[in-house]
Amino acid sequence: VDVTARGLRFSCFGYDERLPEFVETIAQAIATHAPATIDNAEATFARQKELLQRELEQFDTQQPYQHCRYWESLCIETPKFTREETKEALNRANLKAVSEHARVGLWQGSGGSSW
Repeated sequence: VDVTARGLRFSCFGYDERLPEFVETIAQAIATHAPATIDNAEATFARQKELLQRELEQFDTQQPYQHCRYWESLCIETPKFTREETKEALNRANLKAVSEHARVGLWQGSGGSSW
């Protein structure tokens, strides 16, 4: 599982006949995870928030193909969140609000609406 400015990325490698069962188990654990209940949650949240802020701020120094991928995503993905909108939401983000959104909105068909 990788956390990026675009969201969570979950990847599995290799092959096993039980891979679908493994993916289901991991997806269920992610969907029911309560970040505010783990040890050092505030420190972990602050670290991830800082990493996302740096990723968003480094846009101007990225390669042209990365810029192209960003602009392409704004054209074809739904919902659409610009870098500026993402930065504003990240500045307002706190562990309590994100935990609540994950608990009641994220997996309940919120359609990507921000909290």
